[in-house]
Amino acid sequence: MKEQNQKRIKPQENPIRTREAALELCLAFPGTFREQPYHDPNWDAVGLARKRKFFAFVFQKDGQIWINLKMDPEWRDLWRDAYPSVLPAYHMNKEHWSSVILDGSVPNGELRKMAAGSYELVAGTKKSRKFSAFAVNVYRAVRNIKNGQVFDENFLMAVATVGAFGCGEYPEAVAVMLFYQVGELFQSVAVDRSRKSISALMDIRPDYANIERNGELVQVDPEEVAVGDTIVIKAGERVPLDGTVLEGASALDTAALTGESLPRNVGPGDEVISGCVNLSGLLH
Repeated sequence: MKEQNQKRIKPQENPIRTREAALELCLAFPGTFREQPYHDPNWDAVGLARKRKFFAFVFQKDGQIWINLKMDPEWRDLWRDAYPSVLPAYHMNKEHWSSVILDGSVPNGELRKMAAGSYELVAGTKKSRKFSAFAVNVYRAVRNIKNGQVFDENFLMAVATVGAFGCGEYPEAVAVMLFYQVGELFQSVAVDRSRKSISALMDIRPDYANIERNGELVQVDPEEVAVGDTIVIKAGERVPLDGTVLEGASALDTAALTGESLPRNVGPGDEVISGCVNLSGLLH
């Protein structure tokens, strides 16, 4: 009877989707500790004990578990390009931190690399892992070809560089990639400025609106306010939605919206726009 060689199939690892699995991943690094820094049970942080600094934040948002990790700028852009579930960090510095939605789309191995990179950055032991301009463009070109985008700038730059090297024109090959990367740098700076401007605008968005219900003030999400509802705006609060003043008089700070430094006085019948700060009186 002939024996057949059977290959051992390694059982496939389940994707990291739960809070417990994410915390276990981060706590596996040496000298780590777990804490709830915001006194909010929804937020768990994992840090380096000897430095008392956090390198991972685990929380739930929109019904899914998220994890915020610190990333090296070059790796950060590659991760965000490769996986749609890797986003600019929620509730943190979006330049140095990224949010990873644990929906199973990021392989566990890649997630471990991200966590390890964050741990090393905080610990101060991370070595610089610079990519050459050519390697970065080859990676992006291959990825875009898989997505059906063949003749994009990454593919063309890679072909031009390979062609210059093949002809022995090494200075030209270096110049092609150098000038292309300089252009990418300027584009990245412009995009970062746009992101910061958008983030600044998001900061003036009110988080709640005061609605009178059964003689009591109830805080609700501005999206839940219906047309015709009466909103109460106290001194120091932002106007949550555009509307017309029914009662009260006050001065509004509109500098964040219009750039005007002088407060604007409003009273019954005057229109107000969301984002303004009520400086003094009570408005309905």
